Amino acid sequence: MYWLRSLCLLLLLISLNVIYFLTTPDTILLVVLCLIFIAGVALMFVPGDAGLAMMGGVMLVMSIGAAVLGGLTWIGVTGAIILPLIWVLLIFSLWWMLWRTTTYVRNHTILLTRSPYRSHPFIHKGPAEISPLRRLLLSEQPYAVIPVYELVSHVHVETINTRGLQNIMGITVEIRYHIDAGKNTDLPAVIQSFLNQAQGLEREFNLPLDQVMLRTDFWERLLDNKLHEVCDSLLRTIVYAHINQAVDASDNRQLLAENLRQTLQERIDRWEINVKIIDLTIPSIKLDPEQIKRKFQNKIKENQDAARMEATKIYLTGIAQARIQAHAIKKWIIAIQQAGVALSPQEIEQIVFNALEKLQEKQRIEMTHTNPASNGSQQPILPIPPQ
Repeated sequence: MYWLRSLCLLLLLISLNVIYFLTTPDTILLVVLCLIFIAGVALMFVPGDAGLAMMGGVMLVMSIGAAVLGGLTWIGVTGAIILPLIWVLLIFSLWWMLWRTTTYVRNHTILLTRSPYRSHPFIHKGPAEISPLRRLLLSEQPYAVIPVYELVSHVHVETINTRGLQNIMGITVEIRYHIDAGKNTDLPAVIQSFLNQAQGLEREFNLPLDQVMLRTDFWERLLDNKLHEVCDSLLRTIVYAHINQAVDASDNRQLLAENLRQTLQERIDRWEINVKIIDLTIPSIKLDPEQIKRKFQNKIKENQDAARMEATKIYLTGIAQARIQAHAIKKWIIAIQQAGVALSPQEIEQIVFNALEKLQEKQRIEMTHTNPASNGSQQPILPIPPQ
């Protein structure tokens, strides 16, 4: 509030001059008054309300002293009492009037003002203050207070159709966004494009449109209502295009969120007000319990069918391996008998057992080297010995 500090400094300078001229001129007094004025100039640059309060206190004390000297010199003792009282009353009245007529812009908001001397609105980014003098000289009138902090909308869409002619009971979408209100923001066009929502909120707030536009919650509700309307139709289109069965929606929520964010931002870019989506997520999808039950039943059936096929494969493979092993053993026995070696059944049984054990051990070692993860757990296939 440098304009208010400047006003205090001006009143301080006038008070010091009155004190100097109404008293006997003296070098010491002049030095003291100059030091007080220098202190007032220094207080102008002290940030915050503390600097303004100290400067206002110095000005008030010196101006009351000047009023006492003026009343005593011009009127007498009675004037030395009445004139300071009048002056204090006048100062507080002026302060009250300035405080009431100063426009304050809160942090994370933007105040748009319009003037007959300018085609585009003035943009005041908070925290800021607009002095009464500026408003008087430029004929500035507050037009709208727009929030530029992060906004959140939760859109819930019910009974959404899929390509498989199944219904999703509900999808909740969370949208985080913010408004970038620049000089190209055409608020009359914004209100005209959102006319139905704006008129509904005007009746809800029970205020004229030019007053309700000065409330940040009006813009929050206006954009929230518009996002509900647009997001509902876009989400239905995207779900129908990408989801076949209703139960697939939960597994594809990231795909739905990305597509919805892209198409929603494209639609928002056509609006007269600049809105940017920060994040869009789908926190919940509500499905029919019967559909979920059927999905798990089908999954169990698929697993059972796969298990049966695997068991059949293992069974047939085992039979084939047994036949190969039997054929190999038969050829070994014939080869031994043709060599003229007379063996008893117990010796033939022991030879076959040892041969099978060695072959299995050899094959287990080879499989371990080729596939360490198996650890030789698979059934080996015995090769046919050479002729």
